[in-house]
Formats: sequence, structure tokens, C-alpha cells
Amino acid sequence: VPVGDTVVLHFDETCENGTWCSWNDLPDSFEIGAGDLMVRATDDTGWWTDDAGRDYPPYLYRRFTGDFAIVTQVRSLELGGNETLTQDFTVAGFVVRAATGSAPAHDASEATEHWLKFEWGRRGGDFSGLGYLIGQKPSTGGDANNLDGHNTPGATTRLLGLCRTGGDLTFIIDDGGILQFNPETPPEQFTSEIEVGLTSGNWNTNGFVTEAAFPGVAMRSGAITPNCQAVVEDLLAQLGR
Repeated sequence: VPVGDTVVLHFDETCENGTWCSWNDLPDSFEIGAGDLMVRATDDTGWWTDDAGRDYPPYLYRRFTGDFAIVTQVRSLELGGNETLTQDFTVAGFVVRAATGSAPAHDASEATEHWLKFEWGRRGGDFSGLGYLIGQKPSTGGDANNLDGHNTPGATTRLLGLCRTGGDLTFIIDDGGILQFNPETPPEQFTSEIEVGLTSGNWNTNGFVTEAAFPGVAMRSGAITPNCQAVVEDLLAQLGR
């Protein structure tokens, strides 16, 4: 629904799903119902420590050129696996990747793309617990790495905001804090056109199937003024959630 220069999508009309593109290799990865978009992933999916990760996750995306801002909420997320595992991940949120025109490679030896992700859920590793996760994968090889461990114990609905201004990416969380992330690889790794998508994924969750619910998305292309946080707050208000 256009609102001035903003586009707001509530996932309560099936036609709106058609404005998005998707990569997924599993049936029924996306479903709209009760005003939410459900994104389902089986175990061992997602961009993780390999160049592309195991089975690539369900990924519903739009392409952006130049500066933009996008906001969504993770309304609910089934958290599976063993709470005592130190490497157990069940997360959902944004993945940013080059507009390659093709799905992520399954074989890590063939995958050399650069991606970023900004997610919320249960994380293992250095930031074990419920909270936000920022990760990146350099396109020149090497493993992905997780960069932030902001915890949100007891949370059930979380805002995720993302802006690009002049090649720089800013991530916004809903407690008023701003997470500024500067990729280790040069900004030119991403050209003007990129993909930004909603995803969910698991790692080490022993056959668990994740369902992440997204109630809607609000986005804006063009100049992000006066700053990312102000635009994200405006988009959230227009999203009306």
C-alpha cells in the first residue's frame, strides 16, 4: 500500500506475495495466513560458517538500487533444539546479498559471494542466548563470522530495521539502540543493486522445523533523511504494528 513515498506491505492479502521473488528448495516454505507471512525452514539450513551454508534457506526478497530503508518485525519464532547446546541456532530476519540472479550455491567450494545478515532468535557460539545476530561472509573466502551479541531475554516480537546510505549499512533494533556495521570487505563488494530478503534458518537443531512469522514490511527508496533511525521509526509507525 503506497503511503506517500513509502511502500507498506501487510501480509494479509495473497496478491502481495507476488511482488516478491524467492529462492527455496523446500515445498511450502512460505505461507500467508492470519495477517502474517510464515517462513519455514528445516534443520541445517541457512548461511552459516561455509561460503553459502548447507541447504540454502527459504529467502523471500526484493531488489533495491541505491539508498533505501526497510523495516519488519519477527512476531514469533519457534525456538527448537537443545537449550544446553552451545552451537544451536534458530534465527530469522534479513539477509543482504548481491543481485546475482541465481540461488545460493549448495557446494561451499563453488560459493564465493559476499553476504550480510541481521537476525533475531536463539544463537549459539560466543553470544549464546536469545537476541540479535549480525553476520557477514567475505566474498574472497573464509568463514562467516558473528559480530554482535545484543541480548533480548523474554522477547516475543522484535523490530528489525535496515538502511543503506551511500554504501554504508545501518542496523536498527527496537530498544532505541543503533548497531552500526561496517563490512570488513570494501563497500564496492555490493553494487548499487542488491537483494534484501526475509529468511529463517536452523543449525544443529536436530530435525526441528522453524516457523518465523513476519506481520508486514515497510520500505522506502531514495534519500534517507534526516537519518536511519528517524526513517525506521517513521516506517514502523506507518506499518501500524
